[in-house]
Formats: sequence, C-alpha cells, structure tokens
Amino acid sequence: MKTLLIDADSLLYKAGFSTEYKIRTLEKEGDIIETKSVREMKSLMEAGYALVSSVDILEPVENALHILKNAMEGMVEDCGCQNIRVFLSAPGPTFRKEIYPMYKANRTAPKPKHYYDMYSYLARIYSAEDKPGFEADDLVCIAAYELLYCTDIPSKVSINEAVDVGKKYGSEESRAFINGIIDSVRMAIDRGEICAETEPGPNLNS
Repeated sequence: MKTLLIDADSLLYKAGFSTEYKIRTLEKEGDIIETKSVREMKSLMEAGYALVSSVDILEPVENALHILKNAMEGMVEDCGCQNIRVFLSAPGPTFRKEIYPMYKANRTAPKPKHYYDMYSYLARIYSAEDKPGFEADDLVCIAAYELLYCTDIPSKVSINEAVDVGKKYGSEESRAFINGIIDSVRMAIDRGEICAETEPGPNLNS
C-alpha cells in the first residue's frame, strides 16, 4: 500500500500568495490596461505605457482554501496513494538553525496573510502533523522510500514520478533539484552506501 508523504509548507505559500497581489493600471494615449502580472506591466511600460495606479488585492480566505484543497486532492489522485500523511513545519527554529545560525537567513518575506487559516485547515481536515525543530520533504521521502523498500518499482519510475509531481505543484526549478537528489539516493543504494532497515525507523511523533 503506497503512502503519500506531503511537506505542505510550500503549498501554503503558493495558495496564499496566489490570493494576494497588485492590480496595476497603465495608460497610453487613452488606452487603459489593468494587469496583475509584473512581466506584462514591464512589457507594457517598454511599449510606452505609463503606470497610473497600483492597488493591493487580498482575496477572501475561502479562495486560498479552495486552491489548497484542489492541490491536495490533485496530488493524491496523481500518485494513486491509498494513505496520506501531511507534515507542516512547526513555529520556531529547526535543528538546522542550531547547526548553522544563518540557515534561511535571507528569507525575510512575511508569510501569506491567510497562512494560519490554511495551516488550521490542514490540521483539521488532513490531521496534519508537526514536530518542533523538524522539517519534511514529501517528494524526496516518497521517492527514497520507493527506492529502498519497493524493489518491484524500477528506480527510473520512482524518479520520474517525483519529478512530474514536483513540476506540477512546485516551481520550474523543482525538476532539476528533485531529480538530482533522488538520483543521488539511487546511486548510493546501488553502491551499497544506503540500505533499507529491516525494522521501522524511529517515530518522530513519540
């Protein structure tokens, strides 16, 4: 039975920030265009349009929850999993911060305004788990688990599945990152540097 492990932090940010943006109004010789795309705004300004106004928009929390719900259901359907476990990063520093104080020091942007509403939604609907001091990575965990324990699944299939899901729900840069990580795990397994445990590992929630 396949279990989908999801590090939902990125989903909260993607769903949250998709509902808060700026509507920019540009004008050129009486022709008025509104856009929320920064790229389109820059293109229009290069074409001689002038920025007239910029208005901050925050859509209702229901819109963010709807986007989050669709993403979760889409991942489950795409992976064909019977079980699902959702993980969230608990507030406060992780053990990585203790090892390297500058960890994520350049991430100064605030959380989406609907972040905690979505956090509560995942906890309520999906029994999302968190563990102070820890983070999770769903795609790496899924593929690494298949490579180690599901020997009937070719390693290429595990890698491709992880990359495909990463492209759909992450950024374009996710493809190379995920492929590199999982392929490194595969090579380490082939070399005998990583072996599957004969008994379950420690329960971080105990």
